[in-house]
Amino acid sequence: MKYIALHRVSTYSSSGYKNYKIIQNLKFDTLIELFDDPFTVSESSKNFFSIKNFVDNTSCFQYKIEDIITKRGRQKHLKIFREKISEKINLAVSNEIFFITSPLILDVLPKKTLMKNKFVLIKHACSDLYLKSNNNLDPYIKKKHDKYIDYILVNTVQEKKIFSSLLNITPEKVFVSEEVAESLPANYNYKKIGNDGVLYSGVLNDAKSILSVLQTATQLPDIKFTFMGTGKLQKEIMSYSAKYPNVIFKPLPKLKNLMTEIAKNKLTVVVNTERKITPDSFIAKQSLMLGIPIISINNFELSTKYIGTNNERGILLENKDNLVNELVKNIKLLLVENQELYMTKRTKCFEYAKSHFDPLKFSDNLQKLEAILKE
Repeated sequence: MKYIALHRVSTYSSSGYKNYKIIQNLKFDTLIELFDDPFTVSESSKNFFSIKNFVDNTSCFQYKIEDIITKRGRQKHLKIFREKISEKINLAVSNEIFFITSPLILDVLPKKTLMKNKFVLIKHACSDLYLKSNNNLDPYIKKKHDKYIDYILVNTVQEKKIFSSLLNITPEKVFVSEEVAESLPANYNYKKIGNDGVLYSGVLNDAKSILSVLQTATQLPDIKFTFMGTGKLQKEIMSYSAKYPNVIFKPLPKLKNLMTEIAKNKLTVVVNTERKITPDSFIAKQSLMLGIPIISINNFELSTKYIGTNNERGILLENKDNLVNELVKNIKLLLVENQELYMTKRTKCFEYAKSHFDPLKFSDNLQKLEAILKE
């Protein structure tokens, strides 16, 4: 039995990151990565997002397929991708295990391949990416899951209940893998505070939130603000950096250096205003693992989950219409006015992450899944 991973690379994706950790923990024979997101095809992004950089003894192949999800180009590009995959793996194989991170991958594989092998879907960061309103599943995805998906990896017990019900899959085939963060840097002590100030990291596209954080930086000149990522507002951030010494832009670090970079900061800001779900949960988890409190808008389920309903591990901003004032007030509260409160939140962050994102616990759960797959 062999493990084959078909990975649709996406920016700062919790599902993509989970795939990194699965690849690290299970021995895969073949990994095929699809780059179809404009923010993952640059060389700097590939250094971060590609699993290829973090695995040994695995055959890795990478393809850039543009516009794969557009109606006009969909069938053409899927055909091309299917042909390229068939050059690297024998699509007539049977009794193998395919790990996939997107239902789109099912369109790439021939029906015979789908019927003769087992498929494990690594669910994306939020159920909203699969579910429509009122817990109704997209009919296309439901059809695919009903026919071809043998197991689903989800984050929580609640998700397990939802997916096993909606997909008509027995609960035993919906596996809770738990969430995971990177291991801490060697000799890390969360009580030792970083020298920098505020970190905003992720896909640098949300104009309202990023400009709000930049304006906040201009009002707090004694606090360093670091923007780390890639996206269409990168030039705007760099123009602010030229005018304001406390505004710093950094490109994406390699994943092995990510925790060290985050640890240099005292706070992480997650204030995406354009999406109903936060795509920045990946950075939030790493921050919590380091004991770094989070400031976020109180309209994301994940923000509430990570920070706590009583602001135990950061601060949830209630008034996003007055975002700059809210950010200024609460950053000053934690970094200038109330050091004791800040240290209390650091402790709460570290304790929460240790019990929820432990890499060792995640590895143990994967070993249990592997035992099931081999039965």
